[in-house]
Amino acid sequence: MQSDSARLLRISRALRAAAGGGAMRQVADAMREGARPLPGYTARAALSQLPHRGGLDRRVAAEPVSITSRSSAESAVVTLAMRHHDAATTDRGYVEHLTYGRPPLRTESIPRASGWWSDTLRDRSHELTPHILRAMQRVAEDIQR
Repeated sequence: MQSDSARLLRISRALRAAAGGGAMRQVADAMREGARPLPGYTARAALSQLPHRGGLDRRVAAEPVSITSRSSAESAVVTLAMRHHDAATTDRGYVEHLTYGRPPLRTESIPRASGWWSDTLRDRSHELTPHILRAMQRVAEDIQR
């Protein structure tokens, strides 16, 4: 029969080994995998909410989206980013464009564009949960062994 201190030592070593990267890496990979469909949702939102005239909706929808994740003992974060220069402005419901193709830039309010990125991601973030829970379950099972 194993003493309590020996069991605690075994659990401590398992937790240290899990925290050493393997467990956190599994959770981060699961988060990234769960986030893969999200750029498709933002592309559809861009096509439906951004101005069609001038092709802004198609340009933004075609823009690649990078997915990064990181996890630690205290938190887990998935970040989606787009390089398009005007994505943050359009998400706030504004678009900047040239006046008749020439400077100066004009800022125009487009209320229906508001939240095309942030609201879409917030509304779909629940889809990540099952992926994260499965990864955490695998980590817990590994630690118990």
